[in-house]
Amino acid sequence: MGGEAAVEARGLSKRFGGETAVHSVDLEVAAGEIFGFLGPNGAGKTTTIRMLLGLIRPTTGTASIFGKDIGREFKAAIRHVGAFVEGPAFYPFLSGRRNLRLFGTLSGGASEDRIAEVLEWTGLTAPADKRVSGYSQGMRQRLGIAMALLDEPRLLVLDEPTNGLDPQGTREIRELMVRIRAEENTAILVSSHLLGEMERVCDRVAVIARGRILQQGTLDDIIGDASERVELGVSAEATAQATAFLRERFATEATSTRAGMIEFSRGTLDLGVVNRALIESGLDVHQLTPRRRSLEQAFVTLTGEHSSIR
Repeated sequence: MGGEAAVEARGLSKRFGGETAVHSVDLEVAAGEIFGFLGPNGAGKTTTIRMLLGLIRPTTGTASIFGKDIGREFKAAIRHVGAFVEGPAFYPFLSGRRNLRLFGTLSGGASEDRIAEVLEWTGLTAPADKRVSGYSQGMRQRLGIAMALLDEPRLLVLDEPTNGLDPQGTREIRELMVRIRAEENTAILVSSHLLGEMERVCDRVAVIARGRILQQGTLDDIIGDASERVELGVSAEATAQATAFLRERFATEATSTRAGMIEFSRGTLDLGVVNRALIESGLDVHQLTPRRRSLEQAFVTLTGEHSSIR
């Protein structure tokens, strides 16, 4: 990967007593990309993020941010980072704007223009002068992201930013990440167990389970070819006949069937040839559609088990 990495971890492990929570993680996040760190709750995502940010010391391994070692050069490494880890803390009796002012003062100062800008980005301009105690969970999450953006970070780290949000709030956070990356060229490392949401926004992802990285790369690397599986639609009465035809003519077994719909793996099959053969055999083809499997399906394949992700 060309250029200086926003985040680089090598052999990162963490043990608590006799239990290893994170096992020798290698991770690289490129400048300017949205990188998803994905897996079920308890997989080791937050522990890894806390090590990357220098909040806890790794048992073994190293981590750097924009080339600065987080252990030896903590202040230099963390200078261009904004982070939202395990939920933000606010003064509930203060307004959103005053919370941002206070946080800005503690972190070296933030101009009123910058405060107004991050409030606008996160959709909090209207309620900015209301007490945080009256904010919804989604508003609090967005205020936490506004705090993380105050110092114009080159790297934004978001740990489960959609926790507790309804579908509308989750969509707003997703759209906000896309806007931040586009307008400020900020690299975003986001952890989540909501694989369907991350599939829509991430350039690359790493899948972690039981403290181990199972695979990382682009969505095509993780999910596979966009046309890995195929859905064949025929009449309900012809389902068994079409299934048998695929087996006998193309040595292809159906992976699932229901009345009028057959799913099979494409492999090296030419779908044009398959379509002609079906029609020539007297079968009416209602659809023959290549389908991309989901990120969640890929996760189940990697781990061999279902999880709490969705």
